[in-house]
Amino acid sequence: MYEVTDVGRRETRSWLRELVATPRHEYPAFVAALSLLVVLGPDEVTDLLYTRLRRLEEEVKDIETTRDEVVQSGVHPVFLVEDDYRVALLRAEVSFIHELLDRISDPGWVSDWATYHADDEPPVEGQT
Repeated sequence: MYEVTDVGRRETRSWLRELVATPRHEYPAFVAALSLLVVLGPDEVTDLLYTRLRRLEEEVKDIETTRDEVVQSGVHPVFLVEDDYRVALLRAEVSFIHELLDRISDPGWVSDWATYHADDEPPVEGQT
């Protein structure tokens, strides 16, 4: 049989204090994709971003629905605060993507990028 020791409890609390108090920049795959965005043409990127938006909005809805059901079943919201954080991050990403789409729709902002891809073949159907 295992049990939590005082040393283990202190170490866990110390580790958690560091996680909560110390910001760390974590590099998600989307950040890497953004750094290479110009490899694809603006029209394709626009289509892909709209696909991503739909998926993000579905994920937000799913998380909120599940969280609300769990809270209604009697679980205190403090036990689900990570869901609130995840929703906040997803909403921030949705906002960023809308702003990026606005920039991509600006001919002045996208002209060199679009010119670079003017002779590209269209993407193969089903590869997005």
